[in-house]
Amino acid sequence: MKKWVAGVALLAIGVWLVLREDATTSSTDLPPEIIDAEREDRLAPVEGEHAKPNEARSDEDETVREQVPPGAVASPDVTVVRGRTVDRDGRPVSGCWVNFHGWGGNRRRMDAHVSKHGAIDFVDPEGQTTGEDGRFEFSFVPPPPYQFSLDVGHDGCVTKTARWGELPRGETVDLGELVMRTGATVTGRVVDRHGVPQGDVRIYFKRDRRIDLSRGTVRDRDPRTARSAADGTFRVEGVAAAGTWNVRLRGRQKLSPDSLVIEEGQPSAFLEVVVVPQSEIESVSGIVVDQWGDPVSRVHVDYSTQGSGSRWIISTARDGTFRIERREGDAAGPFTISLSREGFERTTSEQKYEWGAKDIRLVLHADWGWKST
Repeated sequence: MKKWVAGVALLAIGVWLVLREDATTSSTDLPPEIIDAEREDRLAPVEGEHAKPNEARSDEDETVREQVPPGAVASPDVTVVRGRTVDRDGRPVSGCWVNFHGWGGNRRRMDAHVSKHGAIDFVDPEGQTTGEDGRFEFSFVPPPPYQFSLDVGHDGCVTKTARWGELPRGETVDLGELVMRTGATVTGRVVDRHGVPQGDVRIYFKRDRRIDLSRGTVRDRDPRTARSAADGTFRVEGVAAAGTWNVRLRGRQKLSPDSLVIEEGQPSAFLEVVVVPQSEIESVSGIVVDQWGDPVSRVHVDYSTQGSGSRWIISTARDGTFRIERREGDAAGPFTISLSREGFERTTSEQKYEWGAKDIRLVLHADWGWKST
């Protein structure tokens, strides 16, 4: 009996020693492939769950995170337009105002987008002023049917401008260095051949050069149109770059000059424009109304006797009135008058008119089958 009890005790002690050795065995004594498998099981997230913010990341995760460029936009839909203003020597120009503007594209694109996605709520990014480094950057989500423009200016400098018919989402447009060049302020006076001041005359300037209007090309913006005051004086908004500018008028027939030349570095220019007196210009005038007798604005007015060469498009005013002035090369007449406008039937007058005719009344009929595109 005693021998049996002693044997059981010895057996129990042996089992305890074996269990103790197993319990104290370190995981570092296990084969490497088993250790790695256990670690992956512990770190792998449960399916359908996301890692918590305070969970440890591997060295590979840290490396990828460090490779993300500083200032990168997180959202894939955000488009970035950026650039840097510099002078001719490449030094940054501070204090430049930078404006970015978006507006609807053609009617077909807008209607297609709105019908599928609903109304567009787009707000222009806030304007910026360049700092000491001359840099600017706009971030926004562009609506697909929108077109966009960028204008960059500075007092005494020629305004830079660019335009895009559309901008894909998630695109970064780097315009590089925009060289801000000085230009000339343009003032002047409009008089007729007798020296009488002429007010309400629009003066247009067009550079004698080919302009690259391709997508996103940054170019010098032409000076804004000017309108003469009652005393004939005018001042052009903005400044004009060095070069040759063609001079065109609206509201009077110009006698001289044909162009304006601005030299490099020239700070200002004065221009006297001589026109034909209105009393010496042959014309016809009248009004366009619809079948109910209401005036119709923005009607394109054409006449059969006009000569060749470029000319302004003639359209009716808000009150439906129009005036056709005889230009060089126009035949003596008589002539017919044609009218066209979206939503109305194209019409050509049955009667022929002579120069000097006044108070002409033409009727334009609505086209009930017309649909906008």
